[in-house]
Amino acid sequence: MSEPSLPRGVEISVDGFPKREPRQCPILSSCCFAKDLRARAKAILAQAETMKDADARQKMREIAEDYESWAERLEHHSCNAEKV
Repeated sequence: MSEPSLPRGVEISVDGFPKREPRQCPILSSCCFAKDLRARAKAILAQAETMKDADARQKMREIAEDYESWAERLEHHSCNAEKV
């Protein structure tokens, strides 16, 4: 039995996993991650509003606030790094 062939252009690294292209711009990826964190916060808030338990709803709101705070901190850090 032969090994399955890889798609054209895909290489295997020493550890056996497909090689990945390095990220082009860490600032851009930080912005994408911040955007993702904000989307998660929005989804968590939407889910919180469906909760009947007031304690659970409040905890979900706090978690969403944390995600929003992380996004803000990440963007602030990225903006400062971009100026350097």
